[in-house]
Amino acid sequence: MNQKSLKTTVTLLLCLIVYSTNAQQAMTASGGNAIGDGNIVSYSVGQLVHKTINGSGGTVMEGVQFFFPSSTLSIIDPKTNINIATYPNPTSSILNLKIDGNHDNKLSYSLIDLQGKLIHSGSIKSNLTEININHLPSATYLLKINDGNKASKTYKIIKN
Repeated sequence: MNQKSLKTTVTLLLCLIVYSTNAQQAMTASGGNAIGDGNIVSYSVGQLVHKTINGSGGTVMEGVQFFFPSSTLSIIDPKTNINIATYPNPTSSILNLKIDGNHDNKLSYSLIDLQGKLIHSGSIKSNLTEININHLPSATYLLKINDGNKASKTYKIIKN
């Protein structure tokens, strides 16, 4: 094999290797392409990286898509033997607080933002308490269930 033939073969092999490799791959739960105004955007759900890109045409956020199950979160407090459930979470208007077990009406709740500011509080008088959070901005809040003067349980509540 002469020098020119060897260079051609090596160049061809390198081109095939570069052509057949992918820069990055991710297994995602869902995805597709959005097409409009002469632009195409590929998107996926379940990526491993988060990044914000600012440009002259606007801002694009890419990356992690968090999944929050819309099921009921229910925990039995071992101190009081009370089953406490909050649902739906995330929510956009009404948060239900369901209490099962023997409690002597000393239970109350406090809704607190992540800066520690008390947003709303009230007493729990029945087994089902509805908390209206429709007027609150979309954010993450903490819901503390208090048994008398002591905190019994704290839940992370997401308002859409």
